[in-house]
Amino acid sequence: MTIRIHIDRLVLNGFTLQPGESSQVRAALELELTRLVGAENAQSFLSTKHNPSLQDAAVASVDGGPFNSRQGESPRHLGTHIARSVYGGMERMR
Repeated sequence: MTIRIHIDRLVLNGFTLQPGESSQVRAALELELTRLVGAENAQSFLSTKHNPSLQDAAVASVDGGPFNSRQGESPRHLGTHIARSVYGGMERMR
């Protein structure tokens, strides 16, 4: 099974990032989302055997919903929180 996730645009309202921090957020998001999707429970969730509608599925957007973030949180932690919210949004779509 091949899983491809493409994030065309990430919109963060209410966050002020310093130069270079957006790439750190993106890297952390990609790393954590890859970890979550690669987990055994995600494999069964994404299995076309159990969810035939997911075969060759494309989704225009995923609403990760709100999440808690502390002021001054590192870009790495922010990216990780975003990934977990996005993954939660993916789970709600099934």
